[in-house]
Amino acid sequence: KQGMFAKTYYVSKTGNDNNPGTFSHPFLSVQHAADMIISGDTVFIRGGVYHEQIIVVNSGNAVDGHNVFSSYQNESVAIDGIENGDSITNIFIIRASYIKLLKLTVRECISAGIWVDGAFGFIEISDCRVHDAQCCISFYNGPHDFVLNRVEMYAFTACGFDLASIAAFSLSCSLDFCTTFCCGELASGYFF
Repeated sequence: KQGMFAKTYYVSKTGNDNNPGTFSHPFLSVQHAADMIISGDTVFIRGGVYHEQIIVVNSGNAVDGHNVFSSYQNESVAIDGIENGDSITNIFIIRASYIKLLKLTVRECISAGIWVDGAFGFIEISDCRVHDAQCCISFYNGPHDFVLNRVEMYAFTACGFDLASIAAFSLSCSLDFCTTFCCGELASGYFF
């Protein structure tokens, strides 16, 4: 259960970032919701394709719980890095601890679909698909304590999951029922 004062926000393709982020008056952008969350909050993303880069800097914590980004019920949500022919370098950048990504598709970018950047921990990525990137998921510069459950990574040019830059740090991680389908040549490092 999330914290006692946790809020739930909604994002929709028909929303407006001046709205309060409720179910009937949702935000338009995932980034705006990411800017609003505090410990233990949940962001439900309604069905559609969102062309944006998302940078998460607000952490959850052990008491109030994870900050959660999830598709709403069984609606199909894609965070897509290409708009008007331009491609985003990294799509979902996490610079925070206690973050969950659930039931999302992250696709079409130059570098990493999901990029965890820094010594952050307690990251969970579950029931997601990440594809058409150089590296689907990359943990860089010391993240720790992460879980990947039922994540599909495919159509990458370098690696599905990259741990090469954190090999010297102590980790507690779990990879359960994850699949990768290689579509390019692999370089050396700790990844699959």
